[in-house]
Amino acid sequence: FYLSRASPLSSFMFLSQYEARKASTDPAHASKHKHEAELGGVAALASSGYAFYEHRQKEKYRNW
Repeated sequence: FYLSRASPLSSFMFLSQYEARKASTDPAHASKHKHEAELGGVAALASSGYAFYEHRQKEKYRNW
């Protein structure tokens, strides 16, 4: 992967870990932080899937 494709993955994973940590330190808003942590994980998965899709498209047209 190129750095530009890996950076969204790392930023969303950081967001997910940050919000999971905030959920344990901020019990008043724990459910909000848990939801945001799950959304960060989903966004990381989606960004990595899209980067893989772009990579496959690039290979497809390079060998065409």
